[in-house]
Amino acid sequence: MTDKTETDIVKFFHGRDASLRLFKRLRKLIERNRSPKIEVSKTQISFGEEYKYIWVWLPQTWIKKRSESSITLTIVTGKKNHSDKIEESVQPKKGYWTHHIIIENGKDIDKEIEDLIQESISFYLERLEHKRQQKTKKKAST
Repeated sequence: MTDKTETDIVKFFHGRDASLRLFKRLRKLIERNRSPKIEVSKTQISFGEEYKYIWVWLPQTWIKKRSESSITLTIVTGKKNHSDKIEESVQPKKGYWTHHIIIENGKDIDKEIEDLIQESISFYLERLEHKRQQKTKKKAST
């Protein structure tokens, strides 16, 4: 990662050291098997390559009295997952589910979260393979 990205991450979490620590733990899980590009915007940090597939953002703490140290993990999968950890699931289009998970402390980052992250990465890889196959079919038909 570039120094600018690291600086932007620290700025994103300015004044929220506990949230930054949670982010770093999630980042290790995400980067365990992949090295996605990280982009920091005003409202979120995204992980992806050709497509983004994981986001971390700061929840609106005044809603449902969220902890100031909490962060939200958003993942994309090809099916609706059922887990007590998932706060909300949305299907923006067929075969594509977005899941929002509130992480309030280090204990929330467990094997189930690791599995959900891996599922999001696997779905990303399936989408890439599908795109590659579509390009191959298109070339073959021309």
